[in-house]
Amino acid sequence: MRKIEFATLIFRWVAPLLVLVCAGWFVFAMGAREKPKRKKAPPGKSVAVEIIQAHPHTGTLDIVASGVVIPHREVKISARVAGEVVLKSDLLSPGQYVNEGDLLLKIDPTDYKLEISRFEKEIAKVDVDLERLGIDARNAKRLLGINKEIVELKQVEVQRHAKLRSGNALSDSENDAVKLGLLTAVEKVTENENQIQDFENQIKSLAMNRELVALQMQKAKLDLQRTEIYAPFSGVVLANHVEQNSNLANGSMVATIEDTSMVEVRCSLRADDMEFIYDSQSSPEQQKSTPYALPNVPVTIEYQRGSKTFRWAAMLSRQDGLGVDQSTRTIPVRVQVPDPAVNVPASGGEQEARQLALVRGMFVSVKLHCQPQMPLMVIPESVLRPGKTLWVKRNGQLHIEPVQIVRIEEGKAYFDLRKSSLTNSDQIIGSPVPNAKEGLAVSLKQKRTRVTEKGDKGRGKAGRKKRAAVQ
Repeated sequence: MRKIEFATLIFRWVAPLLVLVCAGWFVFAMGAREKPKRKKAPPGKSVAVEIIQAHPHTGTLDIVASGVVIPHREVKISARVAGEVVLKSDLLSPGQYVNEGDLLLKIDPTDYKLEISRFEKEIAKVDVDLERLGIDARNAKRLLGINKEIVELKQVEVQRHAKLRSGNALSDSENDAVKLGLLTAVEKVTENENQIQDFENQIKSLAMNRELVALQMQKAKLDLQRTEIYAPFSGVVLANHVEQNSNLANGSMVATIEDTSMVEVRCSLRADDMEFIYDSQSSPEQQKSTPYALPNVPVTIEYQRGSKTFRWAAMLSRQDGLGVDQSTRTIPVRVQVPDPAVNVPASGGEQEARQLALVRGMFVSVKLHCQPQMPLMVIPESVLRPGKTLWVKRNGQLHIEPVQIVRIEEGKAYFDLRKSSLTNSDQIIGSPVPNAKEGLAVSLKQKRTRVTEKGDKGRGKAGRKKRAAVQ
């Protein structure tokens, strides 16, 4: 019984204590290892480093983006007069290329020709009436002149009878008869003047009617011209909405044509890209332009098809709308390609024999050739240190210089020299430095020279004897 109690005591109390003691010793043993010591530079000795020289950037700075080709304009052609389609050209089919001025559609012109004939007859009738009124007016004017002479004679006669009446040589009845004759002559003059005025008013009214009919005839002639629909510009037919012998109403859709004389590329640029684009404004006229306008930056459009690369010359046009895209935080812009059917030959190579037209939907590469006015320095991206700093060897010591990196592309880093204390003569440390800190003594690493086989051969027998002795 006592043996059982002793075993239970060992199992419940002694064994757990032994396990805890062993575990504590194991943890202590694992944590008691010394940390590896970092290699420190021997006191009083400099660290050998490799030097990289920054060089100023000259020429253009290319900003590369991706874009999609969109049409410059897409026009929906509609009928401007009503009628039956009597002629439909074979060019009016989707995918067909049409030149400016090609006849696409013809509407029955019979009604419009009859309308023009009716207006011509109305104008001729008005001309006849105007001629008749002109004759009547001229006759009335001649008659008015005669009546005015009669009035003058009557006035002389009245004056003569007035003298005779003063001498009692003429009776009152005879004097009254002479005055009545004068009044009758004046009345006829007044009637002639009113008649002439009426003729002139009728002539003006007929002239206005003639102008109105002439305008209506001009509108009819314009409608007659609109019965023939021509291509307004050179392009490709995208859609056809009419058929032969169909009746069209005024404003009915006929076709959709895309202008191929120019295309545009829609792409998005980062905010830091816009700094180089606006900095490309060299002339005062460009710098004083509206802040909403973009400078004329030359662009190269590239499209990859199989193993061939096609290129087009283009120009930065404008922003696609106004503002920043909220989803991508980029600025959408548009690039104009003035001649999408002409390819630009590659630099140093000949132009492809087969031309390729730039059409909608192509996913292309956009290269904007900026000409920055700010002084830029170029360094390898690998020499950048944490916090956008550089290690510079100056007077035999290491100095940590902050720089403002404006662009990193293809393993190269560009920084603005105006916002940095670096100079062209500063030596940038390109190799790693253990325990780098401000003021650390550094020296230029010596390059090892190795005698090559070719150099030994140049020395002749003396070189061969020296190698044999070494061996």
